[in-house]
Amino acid sequence: MIEFNIRRPGNDPPDTLAALRDEARRLQQDGTCDDPAFVAEQLRQAAEELEERFVRLLKDDLEAALDGRPDRPRSRHLLRRSPSLLERTKWRMPEIARWGMNRTGADREKAETTLDKLLMPDEGDTRS
Repeated sequence: MIEFNIRRPGNDPPDTLAALRDEARRLQQDGTCDDPAFVAEQLRQAAEELEERFVRLLKDDLEAALDGRPDRPRSRHLLRRSPSLLERTKWRMPEIARWGMNRTGADREKAETTLDKLLMPDEGDTRS
């Protein structure tokens, strides 16, 4: 069986969904894999892994912000490189806010406001 390898050194998934699509296209073009269903399934799984990675980073960033630690949000790097992550994970934002409330004891309004601030683009960010 042909292995669909979209991993980078250190076994990390690519930073962007575009990188996933590029790898799928490369596999089909070079003849490594000519089964579109297989490539599509591998691409779907990799996209889910990237989304989960973004959610984990966002939870860490929310906890740090609610605890008053001035860490630079790590989730912004992924969001800046793959703006579609926000659209793909927006249904999970209430869950993430509740997680932050439970983790830090913050009230709902503070957790939601802080999460919104984390998701806002930086100055000069080109996300629409």
